[in-house]
Amino acid sequence: MSIFEAIASKPWAIRNEAFEAILALDVNAAHAQPANTMWGKQYSVEGSTAFVGIRGVILQDSTLLGKYLAGIYGATIVDQFKDDLEEALADKKVSRIVLDINSPGGEALGVEEAAKLIRSAHAIKPVTAFVDGMAASAAYWLASAAGRIVLSGESSQVGSIGVVVSVSDNRERDAKVGTRKYEIVSSQSPMKRVDVATDEGRAKLQEYADQFAAIFIGGVASYRGKDAAYVETNFGRGQMVFARNAVDAGMADAVMSRAELAGATSFGGASAKSTKGAAMENPATANTADVAVLQASAKTEGSKDERARVKAIIDNPEAKGREQLAKTLAFETEMSPAAAEMVLKSAPKASEASANPLHAAMAGVRNPEVGDAAAGEGEATVQSLIESNLALAGQGKKG
Repeated sequence: MSIFEAIASKPWAIRNEAFEAILALDVNAAHAQPANTMWGKQYSVEGSTAFVGIRGVILQDSTLLGKYLAGIYGATIVDQFKDDLEEALADKKVSRIVLDINSPGGEALGVEEAAKLIRSAHAIKPVTAFVDGMAASAAYWLASAAGRIVLSGESSQVGSIGVVVSVSDNRERDAKVGTRKYEIVSSQSPMKRVDVATDEGRAKLQEYADQFAAIFIGGVASYRGKDAAYVETNFGRGQMVFARNAVDAGMADAVMSRAELAGATSFGGASAKSTKGAAMENPATANTADVAVLQASAKTEGSKDERARVKAIIDNPEAKGREQLAKTLAFETEMSPAAAEMVLKSAPKASEASANPLHAAMAGVRNPEVGDAAAGEGEATVQSLIESNLALAGQGKKG
């Protein structure tokens, strides 16, 4: 199998332009490329923030194919990314995590598990996806699992949601050079080798791509607090979406610079809008006053969003009968309203939790009637106490 056949045989969640460029690579030119720094471990810590990179083509593991692609584009290896994320979780100096993303996507396999790890990490330490360029396809799948998605500028983009399955049919070319290839497939497994030259074969490949895309879309919908139909209709339909439109559609939460992001109090929690009228074209050369203004504005926006998050959880219909749990999720965690709703749904209501045999037995027993013994009410009081004790013993009133 050639390296290009190896590429085509995998399911991909990647921008078409990037995929076509990969297929068009010159093998000899790739081997001649110098080592790319965007390869291997992409992890750093600044203060209490860990930056975990998702840059270049996303690949499932470190194979020869991965090294080949990384030599041209740089790459993020999913296995290495998961190690980096776990390192950030284990580091006691780290209190928040940023996924530093600029990627056209990549292999679809392995991304679902990595996304689940990101969401689990967010329950421990706030995780924000910072898109500095693009988060396309598989990269957006990973970004969606963070507690919050922030885009670095107006030209940053997210989207390209979908799965590509590419199959080459070289039979005509081989026939011209006199090459014949025979494949014997076990009769018990007729779908093991579908014929892409037939309508049935292409339909089977379409079914496979659709099933994988449904998993992709379902994951994004769950992480972003939407339903799958909404994502299919409003999240670009396979196209890339620029920053402001992405925020309006719910694909992302804010547009802000790294400096604004660093100053935001709701760093990995609910969404926050960027500061209007305070754009900083070059944060590196901005003076202290500019940074102070940005940080103060970001904190104000963060406070508004935090109040909105708390209100959404407390007012959620699923909070009825679970008020104490709702307050705990709202005030003592940074959980999003969508995630809190899932927790509330799975928890028993207070009325259900209190429905026990003792409670039921006591419900029908009147309280002791304490009165003036001299007025002839002493016997009624004693009888009431007897009935209460019998109820506690599980016997109840007889006769």
